Amino acid sequence: MIVNPWDSCNILAKPDLAMLERQKRISKTEKKFLNVLETKLGVEILRQVVFPGFIMIDGCLDSEDFKICIEFDGPANHKDKKKVEKDNRRDGKLMERGYSIYRCQWFELVPFSEIDGEVERRAEEAVKPIQLMMRLQNLKNQNKTQ
Repeated sequence: MIVNPWDSCNILAKPDLAMLERQKRISKTEKKFLNVLETKLGVEILRQVVFPGFIMIDGCLDSEDFKICIEFDGPANHKDKKKVEKDNRRDGKLMERGYSIYRCQWFELVPFSEIDGEVERRAEEAVKPIQLMMRLQNLKNQNKTQ
């Protein structure tokens, strides 16, 4: 069953197209990675989602049962201390809203994108950790209602 996150959405708004023009666009490699995750997880992953304060997330799973952000970090992202601090602040704001964050590093994905089946294999490796995040959040929500 595919979950439509816009139905019971905790996300602020659908992406602003003008803003997306100015922001990083999702690459073919990232799109392929997210497509495999959608298929394997059986949920829709929203792309380039904008949160308050103009926090843009590469991929987002949002439902009543789980909230997970998927971020692709660029090659220079964690060499710059200011970028790391900015990411940590963003992550903190998202976690305050109940989201878990799954990060995929550029060097784990892009250099291998030309090898047949490699992006798909790496996306399949991400399925189990994301499923675990989904289960943990689901259990946490069940405990709240008891």
